[in-house]
Amino acid sequence: MTEETPVTLTLSEYVKAPVADTWADQCRREATAIVDRRIGTRAESVPLEVRSRAILEVGAELYYRRDTLAGNAQMNDDGTAQPRRVRNPERIAADILDAFLNPGIY
Repeated sequence: MTEETPVTLTLSEYVKAPVADTWADQCRREATAIVDRRIGTRAESVPLEVRSRAILEVGAELYYRRDTLAGNAQMNDDGTAQPRRVRNPERIAADILDAFLNPGIY
């Protein structure tokens, strides 16, 4: 069995942000802080690929929140509102990381 090199995306690529989107950069920094706070001193327990995925997922949630109306809808191109569930970024990080941070529980 050969080991595959994981495909890595930037948050801007993941959310299909315009080039040089400062909002995507800010969301990436915030997502990194949230994920790293969740990991704490147990960084050796979390594979880099998993940490990167958590940052992408948390960052995407933060990025798309800007498009929501009252926290539960976003506008379609035709001007109609589309319901969108807003998730807690801390919960997203926990869902991805906790199996590595608390392996006896899972």
